[in-house]
Amino acid sequence: MDQGAIQKLAADIAQNISNYPFWLLAIQVVLTVIAVAAGNFLNEYFKTRGKTFATTADFKTLQKQLRKNTKLVESIKSDVAQRDWVLREWATLRRVKLEELIAKNAACDDYLERLRRHALNGELFAEARPDADLNTLMTLYVPELKDEVDERCRCFSKQLQIGLRVAYDVLQLKQNPPFDFAKFETIRSKYVDDLKLWLDPYVKADLQLKEVAAKLVQQIMDIA
Repeated sequence: MDQGAIQKLAADIAQNISNYPFWLLAIQVVLTVIAVAAGNFLNEYFKTRGKTFATTADFKTLQKQLRKNTKLVESIKSDVAQRDWVLREWATLRRVKLEELIAKNAACDDYLERLRRHALNGELFAEARPDADLNTLMTLYVPELKDEVDERCRCFSKQLQIGLRVAYDVLQLKQNPPFDFAKFETIRSKYVDDLKLWLDPYVKADLQLKEVAAKLVQQIMDIA
């Protein structure tokens, strides 16, 4: 009960007090005091209960939000860990494939050396070409080496063409006896001259590929 209501009640009591017996007046005063006290008590009680209820509701809402945030954080951490693992595995695979690429690059030298021997003997040479694997490894795993691998393969193919032509020419000599040694020497001499023309570009392409590959493997190892 507010202050204005109390004052009004007091005025009414004072106005009519002479018309009431004393004992009845006393009872009314006591009841009035009790009603005022009870009203104030209930008012404060419900205010307190309302605040408590609101606080409890807020706390529950906060708990729900905290659980959602925790799940979100855990999900993000899991995704990041998964991506890190994928990146490390990919880096490891790329390093392994880069090593295979360098091995295939060295295999090109061995291949051409065997081709020269077969070519000068007029023998067919049907081994699988390593430059195909070289190009595949580059395309799938280390496209950063495209320019270097393309140049290396170009020089390899040119030497391969020269060797196959010589093999065919010598084979023709062997199939048409008597064997013409003078013509064979001409073929051999021209073969050496043609190889020399492509030797410098071939070696330069080899060194360039190895140099760039060495830098790339370092970058890959930093990730792995």
